[in-house]
Amino acid sequence: MDGWMDHWMDGSIEGDFANPEAETCWLSCLFQSLWHSVVFHQAFDEHLRLSDQCLGPEEHVLAALQATWADYGTTSGEGQAEGQPSQASLVPAEGLAEAFGEGYGDMSEALARIQDELSSSGSPEAVAIADRIVLVPLCCSASGDLPGPADAAVLAQEWQVASSPLIAVDLTLPTPTAEECQLLADMWVPRGSEAASQASRQSSLADSGLQSTHRLVALVCFMWNLRHYVAFCCRQSDPSSCGLVDILEPW
Repeated sequence: MDGWMDHWMDGSIEGDFANPEAETCWLSCLFQSLWHSVVFHQAFDEHLRLSDQCLGPEEHVLAALQATWADYGTTSGEGQAEGQPSQASLVPAEGLAEAFGEGYGDMSEALARIQDELSSSGSPEAVAIADRIVLVPLCCSASGDLPGPADAAVLAQEWQVASSPLIAVDLTLPTPTAEECQLLADMWVPRGSEAASQASRQSSLADSGLQSTHRLVALVCFMWNLRHYVAFCCRQSDPSSCGLVDILEPW
């Protein structure tokens, strides 16, 4: 499970993403999480759009991300006049999947690969985008307590990265029970006073940490029984609702 938090702005972004045979569900969820992050989306649009920035021949993932980003922006209707219907269609994922190569199937590894290419790019703008992203790994405590936002805040403060615009939290857990899944959802996406009190009890730093400066953008979950990733992305036009990215087709 991965939680994505960044500073919030308004803007509606929706679309469809192809995922043949569900083999790249991790990639679809990663792309959607980046797309729905206002921090990443604005920076990528401003500095790394396909028509504006040429990358080096060794930057395979970023080049494929550029092309996919452009295709997705077209099919989602981005930039069209208000009231003008978009021509919805599926955006192929093969090019981006081929750029990653064999052996990938984990979102955190893929995000680290993107961040690495951004950091080592010859483009100062790409390096600047990489500097905005922080990956915070969390696991269960020694006592078995599930990690919550307050734990991410503590670690981010220890690493002095709590002010980073985009924080990706990587939760590494044993196979959770149904009750643990519900508790995790309540901690990371509080709904009502009971869920909020559960989250706040995690640490006295909860209100002064990430929860006071960042909002959840996307929550990516791994379905253990199906070996499949799904993502819940907050709608930028209405933060109180979200869309499900669940591209599951027969194997």
